[in-house]
Amino acid sequence: MTRIICISSIVTALACSSVGLAQSGSPKSKQPTGAPGVIPSASTTINGTNLVSVATFHYKGQPYNGTAIWLHPNGKRSSQVSYINGLKEGQSIWWDESSQIKESIMYKAGQMDGVRTTWHSNKEKRSETVYKDGKRMTEILLHPNGKSKTVTAFKDDKEDGVQKWFYETGEKMAVIKYNAGMKTGPAFGWHENGQKKYEYVWQADKLINTREWDSDGKEILAAKNTKKTSPNN
Repeated sequence: MTRIICISSIVTALACSSVGLAQSGSPKSKQPTGAPGVIPSASTTINGTNLVSVATFHYKGQPYNGTAIWLHPNGKRSSQVSYINGLKEGQSIWWDESSQIKESIMYKAGQMDGVRTTWHSNKEKRSETVYKDGKRMTEILLHPNGKSKTVTAFKDDKEDGVQKWFYETGEKMAVIKYNAGMKTGPAFGWHENGQKKYEYVWQADKLINTREWDSDGKEILAAKNTKKTSPNN
C-alpha cells in the first residue's frame, strides 16, 4: 500500500477530522452510529508507516501521542488510529478506496473496549460487537438487508448462553446453547417456512442425538452418537 506523510500540529483540526471522517474519510461526513469519536490530546498527526511497534507504538524513539493516518494508493484515507503513550486510545476507523467506512473500533489503553462495528459494501452494518477489556461481551451479525443473522453472548471471550440464528426474512433459523465455548444441551433448527428442521442434543461440543425433518414436516433422520459437527446443515 502506498502511504503519504501527513503532518499537522493543530489539535482542533484533529478533533474535527475524527468526527467528520467517520463515514467517508471526508471532514464533512457524519460519524458512525454507536462509535463516538474520541481523540486524545495530541500535537501531531503522522503517517502511520513512521510508527515502530516495540510493545507500544513509538515515533522518533518515544511512545507516540497523537493520530496516525494511512492512505490508499489513490490518496484517500485507509485508516486513522489515535494513541496515548504509545497505546491505541479512542476510535480507530478504516475505509475502502472509495471512502466507504469498513470498520470502527473503540480502544482503551491499547485494548478493544466499547463497540466494534463493521459494514457491508452496501453501507448496511455487518456486525456490532461489544468489548470490555479486550474481551467480547455480545455480538450481533447482520444480513446485508440489515436484519439480524446471529445474536451471541460471551463470557471470558467464549460463547456462553443461548445463540440465536435468523434467516434474512427475520424468521428464526436456530437456537443453540453454549457453555464456555462448547455447544451443550438441546439445539433446535427450523426451515424457512417455519417447519422444524432438526433437534440435536450436544454434550461438551459432541453431538449425541439427532432428529431431522424435511420442509414438509416428514422425519428423515433419527440417530444417536452421530459425528455431525455443523448445527445448521
